[in-house]
Amino acid sequence: MSYSYGVGQGTNFGLNDYLEYYEIYLDSLDATTSNDSDYTSQDWPLFQLNTPIPNLGGMKVIEVQIPFSFYIINSTNNEFQLTVGASTYNVILAVGNYNSTTLTTELQAALNAAGSALTFTVVFSGMNSSPNTGKFTVTATGAFTLQFGANTSDPGIFNPRFWLGFNGGTISSTSVSGTQTVVAPNVANIAGPNYLYLNSRALGPVLKTVLPAGAVNLGKGSAGPQIAKIPINVQPGGVIYWSDPDPLYWFELNNLPLLTQFDMYITIGNNENPQATTLNGLSFSVKLGLIRNKITVEQSYQGASGGFPASTVIGARKRTANF
Repeated sequence: MSYSYGVGQGTNFGLNDYLEYYEIYLDSLDATTSNDSDYTSQDWPLFQLNTPIPNLGGMKVIEVQIPFSFYIINSTNNEFQLTVGASTYNVILAVGNYNSTTLTTELQAALNAAGSALTFTVVFSGMNSSPNTGKFTVTATGAFTLQFGANTSDPGIFNPRFWLGFNGGTISSTSVSGTQTVVAPNVANIAGPNYLYLNSRALGPVLKTVLPAGAVNLGKGSAGPQIAKIPINVQPGGVIYWSDPDPLYWFELNNLPLLTQFDMYITIGNNENPQATTLNGLSFSVKLGLIRNKITVEQSYQGASGGFPASTVIGARKRTANF
């Protein structure tokens, strides 16, 4: 995602005759209405402006504060399938955030609780291992298959394959030293994605943002709801803080006639489904910068002519932001 337009070095925003600068301070805790009935107003707030802002020429996200209170393993992605012989079982991980030790324990417990007759052992090759591969190894007392989605193109939205280091589709155990073993092909991403998106269904489609056509989970490059990409730079329990690194560049709004209300929500990583990330009772805050095109009033005197009396003519002249 990139800003498409820049403001010249000499632009003075609210200190010249043509542009006026606003800052809006938003906290989802202050929203009284949700944009979607399936979510709380703290997770998907619809912000109403007491004073609507007309003739908007530009906008950008100045800074955000988002609590890392969301769960990497949640009720949407915490399940995959185990097959033993002709029987298939659901393996369900407890919702929450993990480190390598606790996720190893939980994965082993979930496999053993799934209902098969096998006994499973899970080992993670972490920093105290040699070599340190960052991968999970699952062993069992008999042959088994793990399945993450229907096929290899599974996007990893509705199962935990990314966090456990597995590809989409199925992987079958092989005999290693007399035991049946599966080694995850990829490094586990236990801490979750490295970034999140701030989104708005109202504002996103009118901003000139660019996503690659290969972003199949984010609208395949079409104009979407994303308005800022934010790195996740803290551990669970911390607060993600981000400020815009390019103060001279803005999104152009082409003189948006009137801003009265807009929504905002968060999605984690390369994923817009589910539509909003649940912050589990906590709120996020955003500071927006807005540039308004002023209306300059012009006044002229028209003398008497053709029997008509003299008059004063008042007209409005609109100046457009130089993006």
